[in-house]
Amino acid sequence: MAGFTIGPGGVSQEDSRGAPGSAGLTSALRRRRIAATTKRVRAQNRFATQPAGTPYKPWTAPSRPPEGTYDPALDAQLRSAQRGFGDLQRDAERDTTRQANDLSTNRTDVNRQRTQTLADTQLGLDRGQQNYTRDIQGLDRTYSNLARKQAEGARQAGVSEGGGMLAAMAKRSENRAWEQAPVDTNWQRQQQDAATTVTRTNEGADRALGQLDLSASRATEDRGQNVTRAGRELGFYNQDIGAQRFYDARQTEYLPPNRPAYEKVTPGGATYRVATDAGGNRDLQLSSGKVIQNSGNPTVDAELSRFNAADRTKYQQYLAAGWKKSPRSFKPKDPVAWVRGGRR
Repeated sequence: MAGFTIGPGGVSQEDSRGAPGSAGLTSALRRRRIAATTKRVRAQNRFATQPAGTPYKPWTAPSRPPEGTYDPALDAQLRSAQRGFGDLQRDAERDTTRQANDLSTNRTDVNRQRTQTLADTQLGLDRGQQNYTRDIQGLDRTYSNLARKQAEGARQAGVSEGGGMLAAMAKRSENRAWEQAPVDTNWQRQQQDAATTVTRTNEGADRALGQLDLSASRATEDRGQNVTRAGRELGFYNQDIGAQRFYDARQTEYLPPNRPAYEKVTPGGATYRVATDAGGNRDLQLSSGKVIQNSGNPTVDAELSRFNAADRTKYQQYLAAGWKKSPRSFKPKDPVAWVRGGRR
């Protein structure tokens, strides 16, 4: 004959040998028996209390049903997805390290090329200045020699003074200016070309460095976004696997445990239970074991500020008159809500 056992995982059916089974029972009958047994157990626990002064761990919903109630391939799929996400993270870290090294190398190359180009331009400019200086010195020497020869010829001819010497000097100056003009023009153009080369070299190097930084920034952003999206999808996939576990478990008639009827959670998230002291008096108690009126917790005290001494007196009256004996309409689901609601 089949029976039922109550455990931390819920209600399960056992055959005459004590092993879970379904022989001789239809699916509908098994569900009715499990529902009836579960209702009876919850009714028995509805008015159970926590011993006063005893710390307790607040109830938490089970993260997964017991093993054997769902397909183990679900766990394998989740582990595979987790390994894939871990590989993605490690690959992203490796790529980030490589990118940082490559960026440093490429920036060094760009700056080295800039330095070499500027050095070559400055060297060409220095040599151009040297050539210009030598060309000017050559013109000075040529026309100095010409002036001396003309002066010697004039002295030999006896015309060292007069308008002829002045005319010769003017002609020499005119010829010198004519020969020096292209030399000056070439030197000025060489200076302008050097300045243009320096400007364009710096602009090109800065632009190349900016492109390197932009590419690295985008690659880092893309990797981070891929890891973030993969982590988000892994979280959703974990939820889907968890839902599938419970779905499979329900097919084996597994019922997840519920929060104890004597444990409540306030709107602010504070957990409390109904506690019974040595004298049989009941009050509300935190998970630390302290009763609420002596909690010393500002958050709980602020949230339950309306649950004052008069409220507790009414609550004790409620416990005495309505905890087990009063009509159903008089029994609230939440004693604190009942007291706050003005039904005193």
